[in-house]
Amino acid sequence: MSLPSDIVSDALVGTERQAAALQTGADALGRVLSQLDPAQREAALLGAAGVHATYHRVGALPIPSDAVAPSPAPAEDIPYCGPVANDHLRMMLAGQYSEVLHEWLAAAAKVRKIARPELLPKLLELGRTKPEFREPILPLLGHRGRWLATLNADWGYVAGDGEDESIWQTGSRPARVLLLQRLRARDPNRARELLVSTWAQEPAEERARFMPALRTGLSFSDEPFLETALDDRRKEVRDEAARLLAIIPESRFSARMIERARPLLRLTAGGPSKAKGGKKKTSGLEVVLPESCDAAMRRDGIGVAAQSGKGEKGGWLVQIVGAVPPKLWPEILGKLPSEILAAAEGNDWESELLGGWVQAAGLHRDIDWAETLLPAFAEAKYGSQLDSLMGVLPPEKRETVALKTMAQAKKQDFNDPIQFMLLQECRHAWSAGFTRRILEYMRAACASEKQSFGWQLRELTRGFACRMDPALAKEAEARWPTDSAAWEHSAETINQMLAILQFRRATLEAL
Repeated sequence: MSLPSDIVSDALVGTERQAAALQTGADALGRVLSQLDPAQREAALLGAAGVHATYHRVGALPIPSDAVAPSPAPAEDIPYCGPVANDHLRMMLAGQYSEVLHEWLAAAAKVRKIARPELLPKLLELGRTKPEFREPILPLLGHRGRWLATLNADWGYVAGDGEDESIWQTGSRPARVLLLQRLRARDPNRARELLVSTWAQEPAEERARFMPALRTGLSFSDEPFLETALDDRRKEVRDEAARLLAIIPESRFSARMIERARPLLRLTAGGPSKAKGGKKKTSGLEVVLPESCDAAMRRDGIGVAAQSGKGEKGGWLVQIVGAVPPKLWPEILGKLPSEILAAAEGNDWESELLGGWVQAAGLHRDIDWAETLLPAFAEAKYGSQLDSLMGVLPPEKRETVALKTMAQAKKQDFNDPIQFMLLQECRHAWSAGFTRRILEYMRAACASEKQSFGWQLRELTRGFACRMDPALAKEAEARWPTDSAAWEHSAETINQMLAILQFRRATLEAL
């Protein structure tokens, strides 16, 4: 909207020099302007500007349109969240206690409740900006949310949640990714067939985005396609294909990597160890590295961006050992995993071997090897890879490892790198017993003037609050050393943690 030029001109010249020129007339606008008093120059000019502004805002008819109004959304057949639960969702979508949102969405879906209409746009927008929320919000949308998504292209990803395979040809990229993920869960072979049907025409970036969906329902039926993906121009596609093929025991890729791994290690007679003060070992390991990296090795991803402190051959060792199932080594060497690790101790290639075994334990989800490797990594020397091993263990074993390590430490120190990482990697829902033990350790830390609650620890405690058993929220409030001299340094951190824990309990009860 722009004001008439004579009003703008009068304002620039100033009403002291000339009176405002008011354009009166017989129409509705002119009749209103004629009511202004020209003798009151300033008031008349401001009044005229206000009248024109209001007229342009409300005095025009809407532009005629031939568009047909959309059909109304179908009636809902699932109940809405209650008003308290709705308020909780509103708070989280506004950014308050947002770390609890994933848990809330899962809990609401479990009890079959949908979001109320006024929050649907914010939920849909959340899925647009944060892909990790797309699947969790789908059960909360109901019929109205899905109908609303059809009216905004930015929310088109919702179209991928269904059985309409035409979306693969016509939908947006987010919708196609979602369709592939959902179809892969219920019919892996059909999902792969759809992917193969357009693979040659897909842009390189799209191919890279589709590959992770194949982790769901992975089987030997996927092997031919994945084998061809090893020759893809896009590195991310080749890397993901290699990871997936390594998990398929019968794949040609797996056979090739095992064949390369067999001659790498051999047991030798015992001798002085470079570690542990030269104590004699019953056996050692001899590492025999490949002389070169041939074309076949490069096709399987070896030698590509190999990282190692011992040069490119050390990188080859990590990559080969990291691809084969760890259970292979007891078969080849005739030793238990613990005996193999003992034999590798002090070897020139020890760090590369340990790094490869950690990768392999994570890739093949080998719990036995992860447990065997943990003691070697619960030291500052190799602690940076501790997270990979903890992720393999089931929740109860993670808790056992964390508590055992903390109990054996000289003191429970949340700033200690190993204790910090162990607790950080307990990303599951904590048991009641584990929750109570960590709370006790925290109470003791809050009473100690030596415990520092820096920003890193403050963030960690927010994570604690998202994993602790919410049924213990009331119990968690008690017995903090509020009268100690050190409490003022930790009070804010602990109160934030308790607030999140209480909020979690309230949200779950409301649902």
